[in-house]
Amino acid sequence: MRAKAVIVIVAIVAIVLLALAVDYIPARTRTVNTLLSIGVRMNIYIQTHGAMPSSFALLPNREGYGNDIMDSWGHPIQFAYDEKKRNVCLTSYGRDGKPGGKGTDADIVVTVPLNDDGTLRMVEFKIHYSDEH
Repeated sequence: MRAKAVIVIVAIVAIVLLALAVDYIPARTRTVNTLLSIGVRMNIYIQTHGAMPSSFALLPNREGYGNDIMDSWGHPIQFAYDEKKRNVCLTSYGRDGKPGGKGTDADIVVTVPLNDDGTLRMVEFKIHYSDEH
């Protein structure tokens, strides 16, 4: 009986420590990871279907990876495809969910150029925050 109590206590402590560790990853960092993950999922879609997805709902889920389409504050990620500039912009409007802002309210924009075959050149992505000069 004593061994079971020790196991339960160790399990509870492990769960609490894991929950605390998640809180130490800043929301902006988690959101950037979500934006980049969406880019990878878009590439999988493009390679499979030969075209840019018209909606995030079409993106394949990746087993063992985050498949979010919302930022860390629960706001939908914005998507813009610029054929002329040959790039894709994925945007989070930050904590407040509104364009502009400073600090955690600042927009986070990941811009990814396209390869000749229409896939995203993920190795050349750029991250921009609306409160940077």
